[in-house]
Amino acid sequence: MKGKEIIEGNELMAKFMGNKFIDDRGVRSWRIGGRGWWDMLHYHDDWNWLMGVVDVIEKKTGVMVIDGKICALVKELPYDGGKTRIEAVWKATVSAIKWINENKGKKKK
Repeated sequence: MKGKEIIEGNELMAKFMGNKFIDDRGVRSWRIGGRGWWDMLHYHDDWNWLMGVVDVIEKKTGVMVIDGKICALVKELPYDGGKTRIEAVWKATVSAIKWINENKGKKKK
């Protein structure tokens, strides 16, 4: 994963979780739950951050498959893979949030 991909994916997760963002004269900060303000999001490298998002997605989709270095969180999407397990789960989480956002309000058949 590259820097821009990590930043965009982490910001997507932070917004999905309802966290607040401020940009004060170029200093970007996120209010993460009750844990204070952060200038760097750690969904990509910290299981504690990432699994909170995975739990929310699993409640929405009813799916969570983590097998080695592949992961799926939405049955309509293919598995995501990575060089490491956390990378695979992070990528699947980004894919799942994008899918959830695109399908808001659509009725299930």
